[in-house]
Amino acid sequence: MNNSLCSPVLDKEIKEAAFQLGASKAPSPNGFSGIFYHNYWEIIREDLCKMVKAFFQPEFSVHCLNMTEIALIPKVPNPEAVTQLRPVALCNFTYKIISKILANRLKPMLAEIISPQQSAFIPGRQIKDNILLAHEAFHALKLRKKTKVYEMRLKLDMNKAYDRIEWDFLKEVLLKMGFDQTWLRLVMRCITSVSFIVLLNGKSENLFKPSRGIRHGDPISPYIFILVSDVLSVMLNKAVKRGIVQWIIFSRDSPTLSHLFFADDSIMFLKATERNCNVVASILNSYCHASGQASMLEGREVIIRGSQWQILNGTRVRLWIDKWFPVSPDGLLDPINDELVDENAFVSKIINLITKSWDLSNLNDRISDQDARRIKAMPVGGDCRSNRLVWPFSVSGCYSVKTGYNLIHPCNHPNHRHMRASGSHCVASPQRLFSSVGIWDPPLCARSAKKSRKLFSTDCYTVFGLPVSGKNVCPKQTIDWGKLLALELMEVADLNGHGAEEPTLQKTLIAGLGAVIRDEHGNFMRGAGKVRLASSPIEVEAHAALYDLVVASDLGNVHLECESDSKELIQSVKGNIQKGRWTIYPILAALKEKCRIFGSCSWKWIPRKANKAADVAAIEAKRKMCDEVWISRPPSSLAFVLQSDGLPCPPQV
Repeated sequence: MNNSLCSPVLDKEIKEAAFQLGASKAPSPNGFSGIFYHNYWEIIREDLCKMVKAFFQPEFSVHCLNMTEIALIPKVPNPEAVTQLRPVALCNFTYKIISKILANRLKPMLAEIISPQQSAFIPGRQIKDNILLAHEAFHALKLRKKTKVYEMRLKLDMNKAYDRIEWDFLKEVLLKMGFDQTWLRLVMRCITSVSFIVLLNGKSENLFKPSRGIRHGDPISPYIFILVSDVLSVMLNKAVKRGIVQWIIFSRDSPTLSHLFFADDSIMFLKATERNCNVVASILNSYCHASGQASMLEGREVIIRGSQWQILNGTRVRLWIDKWFPVSPDGLLDPINDELVDENAFVSKIINLITKSWDLSNLNDRISDQDARRIKAMPVGGDCRSNRLVWPFSVSGCYSVKTGYNLIHPCNHPNHRHMRASGSHCVASPQRLFSSVGIWDPPLCARSAKKSRKLFSTDCYTVFGLPVSGKNVCPKQTIDWGKLLALELMEVADLNGHGAEEPTLQKTLIAGLGAVIRDEHGNFMRGAGKVRLASSPIEVEAHAALYDLVVASDLGNVHLECESDSKELIQSVKGNIQKGRWTIYPILAALKEKCRIFGSCSWKWIPRKANKAADVAAIEAKRKMCDEVWISRPPSSLAFVLQSDGLPCPPQV
């Protein structure tokens, strides 16, 4: 290997390298581009070959050829930081010929030296190979059945990878790989003799010399980088052989797929355990410290900055330092007096695990009354497992690239053009259309804007004979749609109390819970109402469902059919609670646990109009601000609703 690398250079080899370089690339500092060397090769051939052959002599200095101009190409319009500029090295074309000869000699040997996980710049390998492998691996992981052990795919990217390589580290890597001192001297001469001049606004600035890094645009740079990055691959392969990291096995007979490299990008597949993460982090830190690369784990700051703890038992989560208070913009609980703060206090200090509720007696003088109410409104103690780290910017609490990008680059999408036209009275809005026939009542419609918009779309489709929910309506059908709309709007004013209370809930955090239990014949058995603090309507629905099970808990081993008018809650209870809305996860976990005391427990969605009895019970509890339980004899307000439950339910709009 070393004999072919260090053999004398032939004229044919020099010409081949010169014509492999692009003719129309940016010119070098002397102003000559590749097309000059190609067109006038016969004239300059003799002098050029002498100069290139002299480079392979020990006493030759390449400093005069290795002066490089750097052009800064903007990555974004109107760049404001250096990181938003892409440096392009304009190397001397004569030097490129020398570097290309070294690259041509090194290239055929890379397949024997570089680990099989690397697919870029290796003859006989294609970068598409690893792309297909990664795609198949992700597909196989998606099809896997649920297990207790989670699996992790770790995507890493090296920032400014070429610019950070330490020359001493590169030299040691080449020696460890068995390269001859003569070849090592040639390579290091090309790398360490470089000097730069930055082109700024069309003018050349002062010359300077780097102390590390390799250049973009140098023909040998990609292969040098592959040799350096292979050190990381070797470290990971050693961890596989020693068994200190549990990697993913995709099938019984398949080999272990620990990692894949795409030049400076990489993907790792491992089991998501704390031990595995610590070992891999140690390997990455060791490699980055030795090679000069910035920590590959710096990107995790995006997740750390945005993630928060969801409290289940409060252990190992610090009360004043860790992020666990979702109401606060930074996720931290702000004390009234910093002098009273105990940095070593944990959240478990303010949780009563027996009653699964908050106990803020130790914080009476340290936090505001508003923060105390917000804490009491948070669900806690769904189970005795450890606290969960959640991503509060997604519904499920799981991180996604989309939500992470939106956190870094928030943008307010402009309104659609037709919406702006509606505001400027250029098109017929619902208000203008209905006010022209005298049926628009602003105070009434303001109480339920969402309902009125739904009525507008439905009734207009009915009038004009357009499809509604996939069904065609006969345009010849005579409908007094003005009276119909007026009746529906009147109904909005009477029955939309739950929606009208949502702004009140956000201010007071007070919600009413109602439970009504009937036998298999529909006869009333018992009911109850309760007042508690909650932060959102879906939390109120989840608390109400849990309260239903509590009220029915002394009925024994019975078969329950639980009904709720919240589709989201029913879907969350029936499905995987960890994929549901993360804010109600503790309540859902308590629901699952409570269901075990009954013979069976099924969940069913019913429309709001079929759930009037529970609504009345909740309203009564909130109005009286006290908890009540009724056995056999409900209050008069609830009895009236129960009598009307036998009537057919009106159709939903």
